[in-house]
Amino acid sequence: MPTRSPESHRELAQGGFMTRLYLIRHGRSTANAQGLLSGRLPGIDLDEHGIAQAKALAKQFGATDLKAIVSSPVSRCQQTANFLSEEKSMGIVSDERFTEMDFGLWQGRFLADLAKEQMWTAVQREPSSVRFPEGETFQEVANRSTEGIRHWNDLLGVGSYAVFTHADVIKVAVAQVLGLPLDNFQRISVDPCSITIVDYADDKATLRALNVRVEFSDSMVVA
Repeated sequence: MPTRSPESHRELAQGGFMTRLYLIRHGRSTANAQGLLSGRLPGIDLDEHGIAQAKALAKQFGATDLKAIVSSPVSRCQQTANFLSEEKSMGIVSDERFTEMDFGLWQGRFLADLAKEQMWTAVQREPSSVRFPEGETFQEVANRSTEGIRHWNDLLGVGSYAVFTHADVIKVAVAQVLGLPLDNFQRISVDPCSITIVDYADDKATLRALNVRVEFSDSMVVA
């Protein structure tokens, strides 16, 4: 895990680097293990494997200097962030802008059943055209997460911070960094408890790492 001293932050700032963002997906949840689209349902916690992932992830940040730990208010993100919070003796700040997508009436259903829905193809191939029944659009997720990132970048300035959030939030953020059309964001993979790193300098964003996992596993196995 890269670490930066205050001196190196100043040097990087002079060279264009200002803020480093660690985007972290929560560890594996009970819903992930069951193939359930949990969305914002209460009571969806990390399973035993997810807890082990979260503990390993916290250790990866051992000497990394963080200015803030930010989290989606959803419990599985808070639980994942808590291990890093304890490791760093830092508090967690909840931010609704990084919460899970509102899947509306799709929430709480099994992915295998949702894949049979007519809208499933659009979700995968033309997500910009989709509004989930009584839920959000992917553009709305992109807008609120971008607002959240800008807020924290401006607030913290030079330095690093971690945001614990959800797969779709990270994927749309990465698509924007890379200048990809929203319809292409599904080409990006974000696994449970993976780390994605973005550096911001003025209006420029640079993707430094994508979907770095704290454990090795067969990449063909769906988490």
